[in-house]
Amino acid sequence: VDTKVLLKALRVSNLFARDSNHMVRFTVEPASEEAPAKMIVTSTSAEAGDNIAGLDAVVTGPEGVISFNGRYMLDVLSAIDDAQITLETTRPSAPGVVRPYGDSSYLCVVMLMHDSNAPTKK
Repeated sequence: VDTKVLLKALRVSNLFARDSNHMVRFTVEPASEEAPAKMIVTSTSAEAGDNIAGLDAVVTGPEGVISFNGRYMLDVLSAIDDAQITLETTRPSAPGVVRPYGDSSYLCVVMLMHDSNAPTKK
């Protein structure tokens, strides 16, 4: 994912996420015949409504949803000067790993937030 585009989306999402302990949901969708791969950044405010930002992304693996504290993600992304980042997850109940794309010299582990409203697969 492009670092600057994600940073901009997170700044806006955090305005909406204040009411929910800064919870920001990240949904990744792999490419299909109908649409390219994407990351959707979502946050909710009881007063202002929902904020949804769709970002171009390279997705390897299945569709997934995980929630993080948006302020923590802003801190992580602000420390990365590279043009692209990699967000690695294994499941919605495990921490995520953020690193500059193609660079193993910087690594940040971000704890997830339990999201009782996250969609579940059946």
